[in-house]
Amino acid sequence: MEDLKYKNWQYYISGIVVSHDSSMIAIMDSHCSVSLLRKERKNGDPWEPIEWNFCGKIWSHHIDITSISFGESLDENEQMKLWLFSIGQDQQCIEYDVYNSTD
Repeated sequence: MEDLKYKNWQYYISGIVVSHDSSMIAIMDSHCSVSLLRKERKNGDPWEPIEWNFCGKIWSHHIDITSISFGESLDENEQMKLWLFSIGQDQQCIEYDVYNSTD
């Protein structure tokens, strides 16, 4: 069997984090990009199976990303809100709006 490992990949995944409630996955890659996946029911229908949906990908740093992390805070209605942060070797901390992310 031919070894296909990374044969056609230009960039590789350098880190993955899962939100505390397991509803989101963030991925950082060697192209200084961050991708977000959200676990949802298909079309919001409670009878449909749960799927991982791609929310988006953004090239957010100019050199390697050091780490990514989810964080939480209370919004103006005292509801818990989830945030995503990335820190790069470019000394930038980027904050992402995970709830309004679309592909």
